[in-house]
Amino acid sequence: HFTDVWTYPTVPARKGKHPCEKPRAMAEDLVRQCSRAGDVVLDTFAGSGVFLAAAARLGRVAWGCDFQEQWADAARAAVAASGGEVTEAAPAKPQPSTRDAGPRQIPLL
Repeated sequence: HFTDVWTYPTVPARKGKHPCEKPRAMAEDLVRQCSRAGDVVLDTFAGSGVFLAAAARLGRVAWGCDFQEQWADAARAAVAASGGEVTEAAPAKPQPSTRDAGPRQIPLL
């Protein structure tokens, strides 16, 4: 039974842990409840890759990206470790901006 109150243990501290990493069990429960096998699961803040890895383990198509290359790399590794296929997209061409001329997203898959 899925309720609006979730209780999951936090992810223990370790070297290289994402500061906002979510528990694997929570990611799997959410992916399972919100999608079906074969669906696309999109995570635009991929971070540690826990949701993308859960999607891959559960037979979903995982798509994701992260602004920081360090976390895009971590998410790629998490998907690969879960048995998912990792296909990298070509980086977006930087667009001129009044704030920053660099790319705004780092492609993940």
